[in-house]
Amino acid sequence: TGLSFSTTTGLISGTPTETKTATTYTITATNESGSTSNSYRLRVTGDIGDTGPSGGKIFYYLPAGFNCGPTRAATCKYMEVTPSGWFSGVSGQEDPQRTWAQATPVNYQGTTVPGNGATATAIGWGYRNTRAIVAQGNTDTATSAAALADSHTVTVSGVVYDDWFLPSKDELNQLCRWSRGLVVSEDRCSGGSSNAGIGASDFPPDTSGTVTFWTSTENSATDAKGQSLARADAGVQNNRPKNDGWPALVRPIRAF
Repeated sequence: TGLSFSTTTGLISGTPTETKTATTYTITATNESGSTSNSYRLRVTGDIGDTGPSGGKIFYYLPAGFNCGPTRAATCKYMEVTPSGWFSGVSGQEDPQRTWAQATPVNYQGTTVPGNGATATAIGWGYRNTRAIVAQGNTDTATSAAALADSHTVTVSGVVYDDWFLPSKDELNQLCRWSRGLVVSEDRCSGGSSNAGIGASDFPPDTSGTVTFWTSTENSATDAKGQSLARADAGVQNNRPKNDGWPALVRPIRAF
């Protein structure tokens, strides 16, 4: 809806007014000499819950756009989360656990991320936070949450998507709101039901009250922000120690 196709020139024009998942279309051109066909894929993003370019689910949309990217020099309108099974490739697989910072060969679990730091909380800052954490020396994907998120790569229709990161405090709060069926808002994620959002599924239940996801937002030299997505009081973002005794779950996101 909103697009038109010229059967004379093949030109597609107009502005789409509805979203469309990636669909293959075949155009056949015919004249007195015969006919020939070619196929292409078209998709229109826009709705929360729609499948994003990398195969994840769009959980946040800001029509006005927001600064994004590793240096926040780009402009994005959407955020998508990688689906369950991203780490092992098995659907329904629980998200992996990691510490926020690694302890070897250098212990970063009691030091502040240097340079521009990783204390930013707002939408659009998660990628920069993540890159700062990795630049500090947290490069071991087996122990560092940021390193694992940063290393994630997906190839869809020949396009490589390697711009995944650990969400900032506010970005994870929006992921929580979507997963619980709450509207996009700056309000704390509270209420709703787990996996109730449009397109939301496979976030682990939190029957014990201990299932927490990491953010990329550092609170101090020794702790960082974490948040549960499954509890009714999921909006509580606790300061969680970076050390080996307090691992939390990792679910990468990306902005586009």
